[in-house]
Amino acid sequence: MNIENLNEAMKLFIGDEENREYLKQAFKQGDSQYATDATALIKIPLSVIDLQLQEQDKPNCINIIPNDEIHNEIIVSNILYDVKVEMVDEQIEKRQKCIDCNGGGEVKYEYSASRETFYLEAECPICEGDGESIQWVDSGKLIPDQNQKIKLGKTTFTRFQLERLIKTCELLECEKIIQTVQNKKGANKFILGEVTVIIMPVNLAD
Repeated sequence: MNIENLNEAMKLFIGDEENREYLKQAFKQGDSQYATDATALIKIPLSVIDLQLQEQDKPNCINIIPNDEIHNEIIVSNILYDVKVEMVDEQIEKRQKCIDCNGGGEVKYEYSASRETFYLEAECPICEGDGESIQWVDSGKLIPDQNQKIKLGKTTFTRFQLERLIKTCELLECEKIIQTVQNKKGANKFILGEVTVIIMPVNLAD
């Protein structure tokens, strides 16, 4: 397999949550390599290729992957075939001077004790000392809704999850994949050649 494509596939699954540092990089665990954002996971065995990743014991990916239950062949080009694209307004980041600290990054606190008034300057809790606040506004452009709910077999996923699965297949040059676990409420397992992908579904009623 192409090592560059395998690395790119791993990057698709890396998380970006600030309070979960252990999800921000791909890692080695046991006899395989993993990347996960807690909603999906990719596994590449060391026997396929060694990407020279650091060992990591959290999260415990070995216990996450379910045993095979079924054998459903899926043609990758059919995953989103004939699915109507739902469009939404694109949101872009707009930075402006923080109105709470007037752009200075600090605010003054006033408190009274023992009949005296005290003043304390501290970092603005709104902009965290940056002096600017962020607003998300419509760009005026319509884009595909990444949260659109789409059924694959009996299970519902977001467009984002399915597009990521398709992109992974393209990187690995897989035209057909095998779904070996189908679960409406838990982990769904897909086999892409020698690579395994786990995806959590969404509730259609949400």
